[in-house]
Amino acid sequence: MRCPRCKHYVDPFTEGRWFSLIDKENLTVDDILLAVRKWDEETMECGGQSTLPTELRDCIRNVTNKK
Repeated sequence: MRCPRCKHYVDPFTEGRWFSLIDKENLTVDDILLAVRKWDEETMECGGQSTLPTELRDCIRNVTNKK
């Protein structure tokens, strides 16, 4: 993944779509959780597996599915 702000490469590789969810002034907890979920889903698309522990990934999905 390339950092949207500094343009340096960092791991793991993603498409960067998650960044639009947090690139704003009035950031909420829901925005952050959705960004983490999107980031993790992108790592699975690009690398084949989640980078989050299963329990944490499931908790985030449970909370964001309710919204």
